[in-house]
Amino acid sequence: MGDLKNMRKKIYCSGWGAISELVSKLVVLLNRNYLLVKWTNIIQRSPMDFGKK
Repeated sequence: MGDLKNMRKKIYCSGWGAISELVSKLVVLLNRNYLLVKWTNIIQRSPMDFGKK
């Protein structure tokens, strides 16, 4: 019975590790995307700002 509990714990831990890894990868991707969008917005706005001056 103890072996089964340990196995279950191992499976749960490895599953949780995989999930958290996926989540962190997603967060990194989202952050990159967000920064990319911000940069493109800044770059698109810059020429107009220079034109006004």
